[in-house]
Amino acid sequence: MAANGMWAAALASWEAAMRCKPSAMLVKKAAIAACNSRNAAKANAYIPKLDKTSATSVLQICIRNGTPIKVAASNCDAAAAEAEGEIALKDGQDALALGKFELALSCGAGATAERLAAMAACRIGDAARARRHVARLSPQASTGITQICIRNGIDLSDVKATGELRVTSKPPARVFVDGKEYGQTPMSMQIVPGKHKVTFQVGDAKYTFPVVIEAGKTVSMVKSLE
Repeated sequence: MAANGMWAAALASWEAAMRCKPSAMLVKKAAIAACNSRNAAKANAYIPKLDKTSATSVLQICIRNGTPIKVAASNCDAAAAEAEGEIALKDGQDALALGKFELALSCGAGATAERLAAMAACRIGDAARARRHVARLSPQASTGITQICIRNGIDLSDVKATGELRVTSKPPARVFVDGKEYGQTPMSMQIVPGKHKVTFQVGDAKYTFPVVIEAGKTVSMVKSLE
C-alpha cells in the first residue's frame, strides 16, 4: 500500500491497527506515512512519541517532503544537526548542509540555522526552499543571502518576510489563523507580520486570542482550554 504511494490510506490503516494493539513500530509507521502524505498535524502528533533515533530519521522524511514539523528538543539534537550542517557547508557539501540545517530547525534551532539554510539553498539553486527560508529571516539577517540567490538565478524580490507562530494547547485543538485552518496543536506556522486572531477549536467549542507577529521573530502561544 505504502509502496504504491498511497500514504494517506496507509496512515489510516496503521492508525486503525494502533487502536487494536498499540506498538512503537506502528507509531513509527504512522509517523512516516504522515510525513509522506504531508499531514503535518498527524506527523506532529506521532513524532514526539518516538525515541530520539527514530524521531531523527522520520523528521528527515518530513523535511524531504516539505512537511512542516516542530518537535521537543528531547526528541532530537538541534545543536548536533546544526554543527554537522556547518561542517558540510565549509566542505562545499551544500545539499547535505541544507538537509542538516532543516533538521536542526525542525528540532527547534533558531535564526542562525535559518540563515545558513537559506544560504545553502541559494548555493544549490533550490528556489522553493531558498524562498521559504529567506521569508523567515529579518531584513537584517537576509543581508548578503539575497545576493547569493541572485548570483544563482533565484529572484527573491517578491518574497515577503514572515514570523513564526508556535501554538500548544491542552487538550489538543484545531488551529485557525484569521479563519484559515492550519492543523492541530502542537504545531508551528509562518505568518505575515501584523495583528491576527488565533482560534483554537475543541469539538464545537472555540477560543479566540489576538496575536502580533513580527518579521523574523517567533511568538509562542500556550493555552489551557479545559
